[in-house]
Amino acid sequence: KMVELGDTKEILHAPKTDYAKALVSERQEADQQHQLEAVDESSAVLSVTNALGVYETFIAVNKVSINVAKGETVAVVGESGSGKSSLARLILGLLPRKSGSVKFNGKELPPALKQRGKDDLRRIQFIYQQPDVALNPRQTIAEISGRPIQLYFNKSPAEVKKRVAELLVEVGLPADYAGRLSTALSGGQKQRVSIARALAAE
Repeated sequence: KMVELGDTKEILHAPKTDYAKALVSERQEADQQHQLEAVDESSAVLSVTNALGVYETFIAVNKVSINVAKGETVAVVGESGSGKSSLARLILGLLPRKSGSVKFNGKELPPALKQRGKDDLRRIQFIYQQPDVALNPRQTIAEISGRPIQLYFNKSPAEVKKRVAELLVEVGLPADYAGRLSTALSGGQKQRVSIARALAAE
């Protein structure tokens, strides 16, 4: 439904409804973030420098460099096949880099996933664009979201159950969804489960 009517200047500079005020406030905060100074490698949480990733003979990531500050979101935009997912896989170590550097909190990460320690694996989590391929249809939401808690923190079954319930509420799902299979959820709900699983690793 329509909640407010006005010209551009009125809506952006003097919104009347709480809903419009909240939307404009979000936009103003985003604009302020854009005005921040560029992040350099020394202050970045994640720093990628001249990263090269190759699938056999095909160069998928070609000398890419990015820095991400604490609390900052960086969007990598490009057409299908341009290397966005390959860059993410390279950062995670799923696509071993041939050269360049990937640092997390100033610490150099080994190129390949199998070379990384347990804490390195825990600290960087992947949320897949298509949750259908990332969630096991035979496992309950509690099993999917609880696995990182068991893997990284060695919690008791009762503690895992409690934490899963907290995570589901945190991502906007009812706690009683824990007993459901992912096949019973909508696409958006499955994506929230993927987010909960990433957050479970803290």
